Amino acid sequence: MDDLVETTLNYTSDGVGYRALLMHPPGNKPTALVVLLPDWQGQSPLAREHAGALAARGCAVAVADLYGDGWSPTDPDQVGRWCRG
Repeated sequence: MDDLVETTLNYTSDGVGYRALLMHPPGNKPTALVVLLPDWQGQSPLAREHAGALAARGCAVAVADLYGDGWSPTDPDQVGRWCRG
C-alpha cells in the first residue's frame, strides 16, 4: 500500500471546515468511488487501513471527517456529546 496516493479533500458544511482523506491508486482511473464513514475514532489507523485495502483494489476512497478540522478522538468521552440522544 506504499504506492497509494493520499490527498486531503477540504469541504465546508454549515460554516464548519472538514478535511476528508482521499486515497487512490496512482496513475489509474479508479474503478469505483467509495465514501467510508469511520467509527467514532474518525480517520484512525483502522479507517486508513480499510481505505488502503479498497484503494489497493482500484477504488478511490474518501474517508469522511466526522467532527471537523480533521480531528480524530482518542477516547469515547471526547465524542459523547455527539453520540448521546
